[in-house]
Amino acid sequence: MRVYHFLINIDKMNPILYFCIFLNSSIWSVDMYQLDPALVRRAREDFILRGESVADWARSNGFNLQMVYRILSGKSKAMRGQSHHIAVKLGIKPISEGSKREE
Repeated sequence: MRVYHFLINIDKMNPILYFCIFLNSSIWSVDMYQLDPALVRRAREDFILRGESVADWARSNGFNLQMVYRILSGKSKAMRGQSHHIAVKLGIKPISEGSKREE
């Protein structure tokens, strides 16, 4: 991710351009939405310890296999929807109040 550090004159700048610069600045932290790499690694290791394939686990729980692999590789943030439910089931994310109500 590119980070731009420079002073700007907000009064003369296009608001959309300013917003884009803001998103690329160090003020906005995308890392707070990333899954904990240690928990993701542990979830992958748990499959090995149990002797269970990721595909079997995904099928038995009714999850999309590609989505499970995206979470286990750290490519998905698992913020909402099925990816969030997968991360909760794998123990990567804590159970939220919304997840408790849906079950």
